[in-house]
Amino acid sequence: MLTYIKEHYLYLIIPTKYEGADFLRMTACLSVLAFHCISTTSLIRVGWIGVDLFFVLSGFLIGGAIIDEYIRTGTFRYLRFYKNRFLRIHPVYL
Repeated sequence: MLTYIKEHYLYLIIPTKYEGADFLRMTACLSVLAFHCISTTSLIRVGWIGVDLFFVLSGFLIGGAIIDEYIRTGTFRYLRFYKNRFLRIHPVYL
């Protein structure tokens, strides 16, 4: 488990192979925040674009993780996939 945490800490400080993904994620979050915080004008009502962009980006990254595992191991195991997703997301809620 300690190795897993170390690997994901490095993920936060080392540039990924999809550096543009962080920019898209930031753009999606900012558009949703703009919609909820200052949506008094019709020009800022673009929060739905951020939500759509976030879901498309998440599908792309998760799909890439599934394909990478299949290429690396020759198989895909749902239990391992969901265990890794849980271990990646769970520390945020601690």
